[in-house]
Amino acid sequence: MAVQVSERVGRKNVVEAARRLGITSISPTGPSIALGSSGASLLELTGAYATFDNGGYGVWPRGIEQISDRNGSVLYQREGTGPGLLVEPAAGPRHAGR
Repeated sequence: MAVQVSERVGRKNVVEAARRLGITSISPTGPSIALGSSGASLLELTGAYATFDNGGYGVWPRGIEQISDRNGSVLYQREGTGPGLLVEPAAGPRHAGR
């Protein structure tokens, strides 16, 4: 089913959508692109899927949000949330009122 959808919308469109969601390692190779043949990192996939759960707004996934020294002084604080709206949010009760 995934291959049929990919072929119908076009591999180029699949690649463009994936890149818009932050999956940069993808390239149009063949019908198996719909099955994950290009390989994406876990971090890329996390960011891409989080976009859908975040009402269409992209996120920049990071493993570390803050680093403090033993005295509690903040040495590093993650800033920024994401690249903005990447896909139109789905209509329905889950996203109503966003």
